[in-house]
Amino acid sequence: MKNKVIIIIISVYLIIFAILSSILLFKKLDYNKKENRMNDLVASFVKQYYEDDLYNQIGMDFDSKVEALKEYEKNGIHISLYNLIRITNSKKLKELEELFRDPKTDKKCNLNNSEVYIYPNNPYQKEDYKLKIEMECE
Repeated sequence: MKNKVIIIIISVYLIIFAILSSILLFKKLDYNKKENRMNDLVASFVKQYYEDDLYNQIGMDFDSKVEALKEYEKNGIHISLYNLIRITNSKKLKELEELFRDPKTDKKCNLNNSEVYIYPNNPYQKEDYKLKIEMECE
């Protein structure tokens, strides 16, 4: 009788543990999904801004382009997220501002203080860069 009670108590604890673990896992997956969605959106803006526009304006020929881009390899080309959105999607600015929220707290991000860094790297073709996003959310 005493063994059955112990088994029932342990089973209840295991069920509670499994439920809590599932809830935490789903929250983490949702957080990652929101963060990935924001990062993908920013990456698409960078593609428009850097690959389709800025890259073509740098240097008169490929050699001068490489020399200019080498200067930004370490510190990056930085732009506020607000300006990046304004340049690439000005008609949707207000709509897009609402999408940028901290995935953990759902607080709105300050797009003027959120920065995007583009780090060109060798061999300095359009697609040869790394991206760093620093979000500041209230």
